Amino acid sequence: MRGPAGSSRLRHLLLVLTLTAGCGGEGIATASALARHGDPLDPGERPTAEVCRQRLTGDVRAATRIRADLRIDGIPATDAAARTAAADAAADVVTLGIPLTPPELAALRAGGIAIDSATPLAFWVHTGEPEQFGGIWIDPPGGNRYVVAVVGSDPSWLALARCLDQGVDVRYVSAGRSLAAGQALQERISADMGSLQSDGIGVVSVGYSEEDEVVVIGITGVTEAIRRGLIERYGDAIRVEEQVPLTF
Repeated sequence: MRGPAGSSRLRHLLLVLTLTAGCGGEGIATASALARHGDPLDPGERPTAEVCRQRLTGDVRAATRIRADLRIDGIPATDAAARTAAADAAADVVTLGIPLTPPELAALRAGGIAIDSATPLAFWVHTGEPEQFGGIWIDPPGGNRYVVAVVGSDPSWLALARCLDQGVDVRYVSAGRSLAAGQALQERISADMGSLQSDGIGVVSVGYSEEDEVVVIGITGVTEAIRRGLIERYGDAIRVEEQVPLTF
């Protein structure tokens, strides 16, 4: 039986992928080169099936995080369960990119969650190892080609992503900021909304743009003084935009 938040999380992932536009760049950087945000990366050859299985079964933290995010009965979200599955030669590592024992895979399928070829990549980027990736989005919007940003063009995490991208039309770019760092800043600003509004700053929304690596703050009545003050308070990883008040 599917838990209450399993399908909603997947819908959130699909919404993020659908609404976020892609980014481009000139030339191709190697994974070991010092690349700027958005620089395209040469994906190189996909690791062998044996190497991929070792990588996908070796990251207990990522597996436990993804299990927790599923919230599906029959798929325990514990390190012990993740290790047990990793040690099971019959475990599936293709469906979600993490080891699932045959009974766990059956529980996943019984949950009725829609899963496609891009689901493993999306889960690893957003949930499994957001410290190592900058985001995943569709470019162009409404299309079927994905973009995955790898923090610092790290060749090890690029190789892991290649293990997950079979059947996916995807290109890779360098990320200068991790998704985890961006979301942490977003959460910090969201927690400050009450105090900001008390200071006369009409904050309407706070969101994170994976493509641009900035927290987007929607404000009614933006002034340069407000913009400068927010940058002084939160740094330059924000973009302040005018936004009309929400109506209900």
